[in-house]
Amino acid sequence: MISGGSSEPYRILYVDDDPTMLALATAFFESDSRFTVICFSEADDAFEAFTSGTYDAIISDHDMPGITGLDLLRMVRDLDKEFPFIMVTGRSREEIVVLAIQAGVSYYLNKGIDAKSFFAELIHVTVLSILSCRAQRQVRESENLLRNLAEGIQGIIFRMSLPEGAFIYVSPGSTSTIGYTPEEMCANPRLIFEIIHPDWKNYLDQLWNGIISGDVPQLVKLPVIHRDGQTRWIRFNNTLVRDDKGEPVFLEAIVYDITREMETLTKLCEREQMYRILADSAHDIIVIIDLSGVIRYTNGYASAKLSTTPEELIGKTLHELFPETIANGMNKSVKLVITTGESLMVTRQVKFGGQDTWIESNIAPLRSEDGTIISVMIISRDITKRKTTEQKLTEQEDLYRTLFEVSNEAILIREIEGRILDGNEAACRMFGYSKEELLEQTCFDITGEQYRENYDEIVHLLETTGDTMIRLEGVRKDGSRFPIEATIKMIRYEGKRRVVSFVHDIPKAPLLQNNKNLVPGFIVIPQV
Repeated sequence: MISGGSSEPYRILYVDDDPTMLALATAFFESDSRFTVICFSEADDAFEAFTSGTYDAIISDHDMPGITGLDLLRMVRDLDKEFPFIMVTGRSREEIVVLAIQAGVSYYLNKGIDAKSFFAELIHVTVLSILSCRAQRQVRESENLLRNLAEGIQGIIFRMSLPEGAFIYVSPGSTSTIGYTPEEMCANPRLIFEIIHPDWKNYLDQLWNGIISGDVPQLVKLPVIHRDGQTRWIRFNNTLVRDDKGEPVFLEAIVYDITREMETLTKLCEREQMYRILADSAHDIIVIIDLSGVIRYTNGYASAKLSTTPEELIGKTLHELFPETIANGMNKSVKLVITTGESLMVTRQVKFGGQDTWIESNIAPLRSEDGTIISVMIISRDITKRKTTEQKLTEQEDLYRTLFEVSNEAILIREIEGRILDGNEAACRMFGYSKEELLEQTCFDITGEQYRENYDEIVHLLETTGDTMIRLEGVRKDGSRFPIEATIKMIRYEGKRRVVSFVHDIPKAPLLQNNKNLVPGFIVIPQV
């Protein structure tokens, strides 16, 4: 039921009876290359897909007719106790939260007003749930593997007498684990000291002194030099056996080869270091603030923006760094995130270096393993250029709309297939429709028969030349017909190819009556 390939996109089952939420989920998740989303509006269909396919997580709304999200959670838990299951709802009800937790929900999230912030947090917790589940399964699989190895004497099982340090028993697994046979180990009790990595010899001497005095750590990890010359990590699971007087007499241990585990740990440490490097090199302001409002981490870009060093920022408050109005606004947002436990996206104008700067901040809670909020992370980005561009686009849109509406010439925008998408007041007056009625028409409803008969040729002409001028017959709402002249252009509108027509009536112009070859009569305007 759970997907295995870590290099493949996460396969998400998203369940919600609201088509809008399903559309938003598809848009937000699949904008991230890590995800593939399969949507269902009914929980029973989703459960059938879950039992027959491979997926990485289920995200389900709770309030659904028939089978609720809580019902679906319980059905999934009957089959898999650990599968990532995130429940979302538009209403925060404590009893549902309690029941969901009792049923084993991986994460519970309230739908936010801001879709962008909500899905950003949802994507974040989904990845965390998937990685957590995979880590738990890997740990359990490793433990099962090690247990099977021990039972199959693939690891080393030994008993050593104390304080002599002589091996009484060594299992055959020593040959594969460290490269030496049980006979070799029993014949040379000091062998373990000889194969220990040179950098750890002093530590082993201290450890042995503690063992013979009765101080035995339960777990010990040591690097050894295998007989083949490679360095391997082994882990001792130790048990100290005492006599009736309480004196240590035997050391019993199961020894596992944990080389792969240590390599993974090393990679994780390297990855954590990489993340820190990425944060320090990012062109975003990244700050972590504790619950008392004190800065605990900041990246290099943030300190550069404030003309200081990260070390000088640690321990300071927002009021020490920003003017009172800005600091108050930021603190208010931070407190809101701490109170609600939900991420918040805030856009505000601040001054950096004496210049007005637009900053977009994503403020998110950071939680401990038990889910308690322990701090807040603020990631801020300079969006001044974007705001300037948006303002210019808005101005251009206003100008376009003004010119569009005040023009005395009828203007129509439509799909290539014919459906009218927009029209100005002049077009409404010309054809006798209200704006709402006009948008329910097609170009064929407001023109004569010749236009439909020759439409394929007209489209071909437009695609070839880009624009053309034609004379044809217009049809008003009341059915009356009148001659019109239209300049038709192919344009990009809302990201798609559309047709715009500039139409005016020509009462005294002759119509093209009974002309089966309409296209050659058009006046083609050459492109400039």
